[in-house]
Amino acid sequence: MLLLKLAVTLVLAYGLLLVLAWVFQERLAFPARRARVPDPRAAGLDRGERLELMLEDRTRLIGWFVPPAAPPAGGRAPGLLWFYGNGETIATIAPILRELAPPHAALLVLDYPGYGESAGRASEAGITGRWRRARTWTRRGCTCTGARSAAPRPCALPAATRWRA
Repeated sequence: MLLLKLAVTLVLAYGLLLVLAWVFQERLAFPARRARVPDPRAAGLDRGERLELMLEDRTRLIGWFVPPAAPPAGGRAPGLLWFYGNGETIATIAPILRELAPPHAALLVLDYPGYGESAGRASEAGITGRWRRARTWTRRGCTCTGARSAAPRPCALPAATRWRA
C-alpha cells in the first residue's frame, strides 16, 4: 500500500511539473533580460547611433545602426544584420560589436521584443517576426538620417510592407 501511495504521488508530481513547464515554456525558452541600450559612442563606436524602429504592429524595437566608415563610391554599402544569442542584449554584446563592426558595411542590431529596451513580449513569433522586419527595413530603407542624438529617433517600415509574426 505504501508503494502504491508513493507511485501515485510521484506520478502526480511529475504531471504537475509537466503542466508548469507547458504553461511557462516561453519564459523558460526566452529568458528576456531588461537592460538599458547604451549609447554606441559611449561604447566606442563613434559612427554608431541609437535607433528606434517602430513596426506596423506598434512594437517599438531599440537598437544600433552603424553606417560604414567610408561610404562607397556608388553610394550604396552592403549591410549586416546582427542577431545575437538567446538571453543576450545589445548591452552585453557591445564590446563584441565594437571590435567586429565592419568598416565597409552598415551594421544593424536590434534587441528582440521583450529584451533590452524593446517593447513587446519575448516569444518565438516575436523573434522571427523581428528579423523579417529588420531585413525588410534594410532592403527598403528608412528615413533615419540627420544629426546624431542620444535619444533614439523613430523610424517606420514602409506602409506597403506587411509581415505577420
